[in-house]
Amino acid sequence: MTWKFVEHTGIYSVDNAQLELFFGTKRDVLRKLLHYDAAKNEGRFANEDSYEQLLGNEEDWIRLGFNDYNELESVEVLDGIVIIGKTEVEIFADMEETLAELDEQGFDFEETELGYTDFRSHIDLGDSALNGDEVSEVCWFYTAVNFDHLLPSEE
Repeated sequence: MTWKFVEHTGIYSVDNAQLELFFGTKRDVLRKLLHYDAAKNEGRFANEDSYEQLLGNEEDWIRLGFNDYNELESVEVLDGIVIIGKTEVEIFADMEETLAELDEQGFDFEETELGYTDFRSHIDLGDSALNGDEVSEVCWFYTAVNFDHLLPSEE
C-alpha cells in the first residue's frame, strides 16, 4: 500500500481514500476501519496494534501506537511505500539515495542510534545497517505526535 505523509498529522492511504491514520483518532474507530482481529493484530505492547497484510495486501505492515486515552499517537510503516513531499520512500530502498532526495526538498535528517530523524517534521527512518544488517536500507518509517523519546540523551 502507498501512504502519504502529512506533517504533524499522520498518514493516509493513496490507494484507499477511507484509510486515514491521523493523530487523535480513537482506537475503536481505527480497529473497525482496519478490521481488527485480536488473534492477528495484537501489538508488542498493550497500547499498540499491528496490522500485516492490511486489507488483503500482502506487502503491508503497520503498527499503530495509542496514548492512555486510546487516541492514535504514532504510526510505523514496516512494509510498503510512504510519500514524503515529492519522494516515494519504499521500505527496503537504498538509505543514502532516499536521504539525498529528501535533503533536496529541505528535510533535515540527522543520524541517530538506529536511523535518521527529522525532528522538525517528526519523521524517523530506520536504517538496516545501523540495526546490524550488511546493507543500508530504509527498514521503517515512523511518525508520532511527540518525538522527545527520540532525542539523544545527554550524559
